Amino acid sequence: MSNLDFIELAYEHWEALLFCISFSFICYILIFKSWYISILDPFVLSAVLSACGFGVVIFLFLCNAIQLKYFVSYLLTQFAFISGMLLFNRIGFRKLKNKFYILDENKLLRIIYIIVIFSVVIIQFIIYKNIGIPLFMDSRLEASSGGSGAGLLFRFTTVWGTLALLFSFYNIEKKNKQRYIAYCFILFSIITSILNGSKAGFGGLVTTFFLYSVICSDHILCQIRKHEKKILLIGIVAGSFVVFISSNDEINFIQSLIAFGERFIFSGDVYWQTYPNGYIERIDGSRPFETIFVDILGSYRIIPWNELPEPMGISIFRMHVDTDLLTGPNPRHNVMGYVLFGMYGSILFSFLLGAIIGTIHALFYKACDLNLLIKFLIVLSYGYIFGLEGDVSYTISLYNSLFIVMLVLFFLILCYYLILSILRVKRCMCK
Repeated sequence: MSNLDFIELAYEHWEALLFCISFSFICYILIFKSWYISILDPFVLSAVLSACGFGVVIFLFLCNAIQLKYFVSYLLTQFAFISGMLLFNRIGFRKLKNKFYILDENKLLRIIYIIVIFSVVIIQFIIYKNIGIPLFMDSRLEASSGGSGAGLLFRFTTVWGTLALLFSFYNIEKKNKQRYIAYCFILFSIITSILNGSKAGFGGLVTTFFLYSVICSDHILCQIRKHEKKILLIGIVAGSFVVFISSNDEINFIQSLIAFGERFIFSGDVYWQTYPNGYIERIDGSRPFETIFVDILGSYRIIPWNELPEPMGISIFRMHVDTDLLTGPNPRHNVMGYVLFGMYGSILFSFLLGAIIGTIHALFYKACDLNLLIKFLIVLSYGYIFGLEGDVSYTISLYNSLFIVMLVLFFLILCYYLILSILRVKRCMCK
């Protein structure tokens, strides 16, 4: 079933779709009400998208658009996934404590901040000069497709950009001298998120601020929760504005608001593109390891990019549309697990993913007393982890980017301490 076919079905039975979406939201609220802290928590967006996908599958089944076995497969995998989240989130971790102390920590943090903030600015301008502005591209994936040097640049802007934002919030809160640079960088981040075509750019900035407040400042967290609905409204308007700009005047702003809202329903697009008529059986699942770890295998040249499997979402989209665009639905764990491991193997696959998310969620709220840099690394990990439900391969690529980029940063830190040690030795010799 193509996107157009589903839209026609949805308009024909809109009452049924509305009922299914409402039912799924009620179920998720009852299941995850103890997880809720703020609407700005990345978990909330993940749960909303998951609930919409759940509603879409129920709707397809009620309309006799999918076979019983695919509906049962979805229910079993989703039950296993949620069970893994809830079970492993209840693990009784103790509050994490510092096991080591960093020499000249404040001076080191200032140096790291200067490195990441200016690196992000320079790299972002290099991307625009050599590749173009992603906002005006047919597909944002074209800008960072595998095998090109641009992919490495995007890794740095993704990871160091978030890290620079966290340091900016810290410098503003502490009223350090670098706070003026911090204000400028936050404005720069808003502008580049629009130019990069990110519909959740403002939301990503606010989410980063929320995560910072959770792990670093209870006072700011209280203020955010007080005004979170206003912040959410601004985020929706900002996302709709990006949709409006990227449409090249083909739709008006009101239509862009509707299109932005439709994206939540389209979180279930992988289900209507794979379950009806058994399209899921046509997807190649003969190379599960390469499919899941494609970014690691390709980025370290273990296997050449052109010999690795095509991203599953792109393969699914091309079954319905004859196009060369690098676009497609997110292969959510229910579909990816079924394709790679079969109906029964997918249940274990989904449970393991849920267990990982539940564990990281539990650890995040125990990290308030760690060193600042360690806390920021945990924030990055927490921000990425919920992507496992929507696209395992892409989420692994984010963690691979985190490893590569932080490895470079730690190398620079090592060089700093080495130079510092040499200078101290020379100073002692002079005395």
